[in-house]
Formats: sequence, C-alpha cells, structure tokens
Amino acid sequence: MEGTKKINKHMALALTLFLVFSIGFATTIIVSEVTQASEPVGKSATTCPEPKQVNIDVGTSALLMLHWENDLVMPEGKLAKHFWKRVQEDKVIEHAKAVLNAAREAGMFVVFVNIGFQSGYPEVPPRKYLKGYIAEIVDGNMLLQGSWGAANIDQLKPLKSEPIIWNYTASAFEATALDRILSNRGIKSLFLSGVATNYVVENSMRAARDKGYQNFILMDCCNAASQDLHCWPLANTIGHMAVVTDSIRFIEALKKTK
Repeated sequence: MEGTKKINKHMALALTLFLVFSIGFATTIIVSEVTQASEPVGKSATTCPEPKQVNIDVGTSALLMLHWENDLVMPEGKLAKHFWKRVQEDKVIEHAKAVLNAAREAGMFVVFVNIGFQSGYPEVPPRKYLKGYIAEIVDGNMLLQGSWGAANIDQLKPLKSEPIIWNYTASAFEATALDRILSNRGIKSLFLSGVATNYVVENSMRAARDKGYQNFILMDCCNAASQDLHCWPLANTIGHMAVVTDSIRFIEALKKTK
C-alpha cells in the first residue's frame, strides 16, 4: 500500500511537471510568433543595403522589367495610391529607363512581365478567397488585358523584339513561359527591375533562384508602398539570396564589356 502511494505521488509530480513544461513551451511559441510577426529581425527596416559592384556577361544575362504598368505607377492609375509618390520621389522610372537604354545598347536580352487578367478574372480563385492587392484589383476591375491600366508606361515600353509575359501572381515564373524563353536563350543571370520590391521582385527572384539562375536586384529601379517594404526585404531576405546592386553599377559594368 505504501509503495502504491509513493508511485501515485511520483506520477502526480511527473504530470504536474509535464503540464508546467507544456504550458511554458506553448507560451514561448506564441510569444515567439507574435514577436517575429511584429518586430523584423536583422538590419534596420528603413536602411537599404549598400549596392555592390557587378560583372556582366551580356550574352548570358537578361533584364527583367516587372509590372511597369499604368495602373501601378502612373498618378492616374487605379493602384497608384500605393506606389506613385515613392516612385516619383526616388526617380525610379528615370533609373529604370537608364538601365533599359544601356541594356539595349549593349545587346542584352530584355523581357517585360506584366500582370493582367481576362474579363471576369478566371485566372484567380473566387472572390471570397482573395485578400490584399488581388482582392483590390478584382473589386476595382483593374489590370485587364488590353486596357490602359495594364499597358506599359510610355517611358518603359517594350520593343517589338522584346517578349511580353503575362502573369497572374506575385511570381513572374508561375504559370508562364518565362523560364522556357530564358532557357532557350541560354540565360543564366537575371537583373530585376520593378514594382513592388516585396511583391513581384522578391517572389520572382525566389522562383528564379530555385530554377538555378543567378539574380541581381537593381535596388534603385525597384520600389514599394513604403520605405520599410522596400528596404527591409533588400537587407534581410533578398540580400541573402541575390546580389543587390543599382543602376549606376549596372551601367558601369556594361561599359566595361564594350
């Protein structure tokens, strides 16, 4: 009987310790998740990384121009409230234009990627499942193929020889022919310019990395809805998977190839 009491006492102690540990562990996870969601780690969110010097092999490199469309970056565009002011203040279009001209002059392959949908938005799930920008696009009848809003801005229009890829997600590679087109040209390195940094630029870079491309982000040829959304990914996520450079270093590197 005495032995049974001792066993029961040990079992009760063990159960108590287990419950205390479990509650503490669960609390740690919850606190950790909240902290990670609310407090970015790493470099300051408002400080972009220093751009790096690059070397360019023109024959195996391509310039990707991502979502340079009227609805996104023109003042009268339906989504301009998110991006236009920052694009204007940081002279992003001017930098992207200089890069585009330099790439064309050097004979680099250029591809434009535009987000655009057919009437009725068959490319996306039913409205009840949509959130964020995609929900806003559908509700506002935006970015329909053939519309002014989905067309490239006047400053950054593709030449007839430059492919235009239509995409429907945050990645330029998802459900598109981009990888096939690049592979057919023997492209190994990608230089990315576009809006937004934390949307199509980052997600396209991640997809390209998974496919084996070397990626370079032209930081002054990209932007986002805020300084944090532009700089934080460059410093803390993109910068660990791609080379962050800028228009000045890109153009300088092309001059060395002549």
